[in-house]
Amino acid sequence: LKKLLRQSQRDHERATADHGVMIRELQTQLSAERNKYETIEHQ
Repeated sequence: LKKLLRQSQRDHERATADHGVMIRELQTQLSAERNKYETIEHQ
């Protein structure tokens, strides 16, 4: 049982890390889009 718990903990940590990476990539894309629109507006 302990081994199972440790395994699920590791899976959970990996999933959380993947989630953080996904969110960071989304935020990067969002700020890139925002910069594009602001550049268009300023011209």
